[in-house]
Amino acid sequence: HYPLRRQRQMCIRDSVIDDWLRIGSLFDYDFVSYIQVHRYLMTKELVKKAHLLDKKIIAWDVHTDEDIRNMQQMNVDIIETDFPDRVK
Repeated sequence: HYPLRRQRQMCIRDSVIDDWLRIGSLFDYDFVSYIQVHRYLMTKELVKKAHLLDKKIIAWDVHTDEDIRNMQQMNVDIIETDFPDRVK
């Protein structure tokens, strides 16, 4: 397994299916309109790049108030959470 920083770099560059299979960048596919990213792997750069290419970003596994604020500050389009009442 790779350290978290390396995983983030790979996810920005590659479409990660699992630790062993990479299929290229999701940004290369015109039919991809939404990209779902785990909160640990979300970066401002990823969100900016997606938005420049007219793609929406979904952040998943976002449950704490701090994580919700972080995702909002990064301008993700959708926050997937077990606590929707916390998202304002």
